[in-house]
Amino acid sequence: MARSSTSLRGNKAGRQSSAQGIDLSVNAVWNCVRSPFRLRLLETIRGSGGCTVLEIARALDVSPPSLYYHIGLLLKSGLIGQMVPQPAAGRVGRLGPVAAIFFANVDAIKFAPTKSAREQQRMAKLVAGLITEHAADLAMAAKIDLPAIGNGWESLEADEVKAIQKAFATVDGVLSKARARREKAHGKVVLATHHVSFSVAATAPATLPAPKLG
Repeated sequence: MARSSTSLRGNKAGRQSSAQGIDLSVNAVWNCVRSPFRLRLLETIRGSGGCTVLEIARALDVSPPSLYYHIGLLLKSGLIGQMVPQPAAGRVGRLGPVAAIFFANVDAIKFAPTKSAREQQRMAKLVAGLITEHAADLAMAAKIDLPAIGNGWESLEADEVKAIQKAFATVDGVLSKARARREKAHGKVVLATHHVSFSVAATAPATLPAPKLG
């Protein structure tokens, strides 16, 4: 069901500023985004420009009731809002109830910088949850065909770290283009077709190296 997103994106009332980012100090917000599934659900709603529960359920091949709890928490946190379109005059009897359209109250999903130890700990838990979900995706893919995994623990020199970071910037540029393309599909739920994960981090203390898989 394609629709113009002008009325949704044009209404900024109640939206969190994308420049400020999502405030993890708000318990209702933290309780919502701490779930990797709800964080990705929020991104799906944001990228669509506005969609119904039925549209998300059909895309995921799940029953709508399985999403109600998560949608309810997103609404309670203020991260999303809802609107019910006005049906055309004289057609209410044939159409029945009109489904609510849910839209994101943030223009971009980014997190506010903080010096608070509690919020930094929350951010670490959020990242850890996403990493766990990434690992599960890779494990599932390996059952079908061993994916290309650039995963390992190695002893790296400073110039090697910089070379990896440069490669990451190239990959990030590709992901940004894909994200922009998805956001242009206003009123349509677009699912991810590939899992892309990369990072480089110093280990403290130094640990055992790992073999290359595949």
